[in-house]
Amino acid sequence: LQMHISVNDPPVEQIEETINMFGELGLKVLVTEMDVSVYNFEDKERIEYTPELLEKQAQRYKEIFECFKRCAKKGYLTDVVLWGTMDSRSWKNDFPVPGRTDIPLLFDGNGKAKPAFYSTNYYFNTARSSKRRSYCKSSIDDACRSY
Repeated sequence: LQMHISVNDPPVEQIEETINMFGELGLKVLVTEMDVSVYNFEDKERIEYTPELLEKQAQRYKEIFECFKRCAKKGYLTDVVLWGTMDSRSWKNDFPVPGRTDIPLLFDGNGKAKPAFYSTNYYFNTARSSKRRSYCKSSIDDACRSY
């Protein structure tokens, strides 16, 4: 499932229902290209990136990762791939509104962890398999490595 979403939509319940529906069909689900825009698609005006907005985004990431954990426990969800690391390199800058930036990722434009990173770090650090161990740090230089 491609997961280009916003801080407002779709509801977490709808995401979980979709993953469960595919899982119940016997399919394994991979979430790809995940990012959480601070805009709705139709928003045209740039908004101020306040601490409250960053917390709203962090809460949204947390709620979605809690959903992912539930779906993974059922054996339905196998992987989650984020669509980049730093806001300054996001494909959402200048799209869909030319000249407007967005901050949909876990690290800001300078590579520093945002509240969204800290709200998901628990899930990255507890994701274990026999072949891979993931861990995260708080800067882009040593973020989210797998081996």
